Parts: sequence; C-alpha cells; structure tokens
Amino acid sequence: MSTRLDDIIRYCDMRMAEEPSIMKYYKTEETEETEETEEETERNYNKLVKMIKESQTEREIMAFIDEISNKTINKWDDKGETALHWACYENMKEVAIKLIDRMNDDAINKWDDEGRTALYWACYENMKDVAMKLIDRMSNNAINKWTDNGRTTLSWTCYKNMPTVAIKLIDRMSDEAINKRDYEGRTALYWACYKNMPEVAIKLMDRMSNNAINKWNNKGETALSWACHNNMSNVAMKLIDRMYDGAINKWDNEGRTALYWACCRNIPDVAIKLIDRMSDEAINKCTDKGRTALFWASYNKMEEVVMKQ
Repeated sequence: MSTRLDDIIRYCDMRMAEEPSIMKYYKTEETEETEETEEETERNYNKLVKMIKESQTEREIMAFIDEISNKTINKWDDKGETALHWACYENMKEVAIKLIDRMNDDAINKWDDEGRTALYWACYENMKDVAMKLIDRMSNNAINKWTDNGRTTLSWTCYKNMPTVAIKLIDRMSDEAINKRDYEGRTALYWACYKNMPEVAIKLMDRMSNNAINKWNNKGETALSWACHNNMSNVAMKLIDRMYDGAINKWDNEGRTALYWACCRNIPDVAIKLIDRMSDEAINKCTDKGRTALFWASYNKMEEVVMKQ
C-alpha cells in the first residue's frame, strides 16, 4: 500500500520528466555566471577605470563592481594596468579591498609596463591596510619587482614611514631586491634612516651587502649621514662597523659629513667613533656656510669630542 509521501514523490518525478525547464527555478549561488563577450568586458573595464579616475564616490564604484563579472575585474589593459592599480593610485581604500576579494592571483600579481604592481601604488599612497592584504596574496616574484628607475615597493614603504609593512616585506624579499638602488643611488636603508625608522634600518642591515650599505646618492648623502642627522645612535654605530673609509669620510653637496651631523645632534659616542676612522681633511671640512663639526661640538659642549679633534 502506497503512502501519502510515495504519492507526492511519484507526482514530482512525473512533473520533472514532463517539464525539465522547471529546473531553472532551482539555480544555486554556485552556478557559473553568464559568459560575456569580449566587447562587454572591455566596455565594463573602461567604465570602471573611468569612474575611479574621475574620483566618483567609492559607494558608486562599489555598487558598479557588484554588477560586473570577475572577468572584467581581473582584466588588464595593454599597459598591464588593472582596475586595482588605479584604485590604489587614487587612494580608494574600500574599492581596492573589494577588488582584491574578487581578483585572481594573476591579476593581483600583475605589473604594468614600467614594473609597478598594485602593491607598489598602495605603498606609494600610504595605504597600509591594502598593502598588508596584498602582501598576503602576492608571489615573491611580484613583491621583489622594481621599476625601470630602480624603485622597489620597499623603498616607497620606507619613504612613506610604514614600518609594519616594511618589516613584512623584508621577510619576503630577495637579497638582490633588498640591496637595490634607485636612479639617484638611494637604497631602502637610505630611506629608513632618512625617515627615522631604526627597527627597519637594523633589519635591513642584517640582510644587506657591505657594498650597498656604503653607497651614497647623487648628493653625496649616505645612510650613515641620515642616521646621525636623526639621532639614531644605535643604527649609526652599527653602520660605522660596516662602512669603508671612503663612505665614512664622504661629505654631501653642502660639505656636511656624518661627523658634522653627529656633533650637530650631540651624539658624542658616535662622533668619537667616527673621528677614529676619519681623515684630517674630512674632520676639518667646512660647510658652504663655513661651519665645521668642531663648531657644533663646541656649541653643544661636547668636551671629549672637542679635545679629540
């Protein structure tokens, strides 16, 4: 004897056989999105980029992102630029995060025809949260990429004073990228000292070659001169131990040595250690304004330094 449940099941089977199209009402979220044409993808990509470039509200842009396909979101143009590149360049944090959540690994890691990734622009625009999210998704190859002028993402991170991001990057970077100099001769270590980031500077030194540590830029400035300028005594002491005589004695375009800055900033231990390594010519060097390291040592009452000079 059939039960009421058996009758219901038999009826449903019969209806499904008669009208297979009824299944269309039972689509799930896992169903693949409708394939769009290349023309549609191109049109939606251009519209999205235009909205970002024209600085429309992030709310409007995110609403449009909800309407477009993953194919569009993962597209890049002939220059290698994705919508994410532009969202980071225009400092649109919420848009960038929404795009990252929809993008595949190839698009996340894409660099443009000048070697710039979305991460590069996120660090350039000081977008810490976006940068940290991107690092977790990116390959080592993309993280280590530098531009045609020698700029790494790490150098921008240091210049923009983002120590947490910098330390995370250092752990993922190759020795070659860590030691890279830009077109003006500046390393990430230079920028870490310039921006007074001692923890980052020390972590970088542990990874860098002596050759890179001893480099100066086209103005004659070394990482050591900026460490002294910013009163980073621990960093300066470690740098001196790694530096050659030529770099120790180097003065910048205005005649200022690392010793000049050590005396100006009243760092006697660093000044004494420098004097033991420096030539008489460098010790007595005058700036364009006629000031010497001895002038600042006297001004700051650094008696032991004055006597040593």
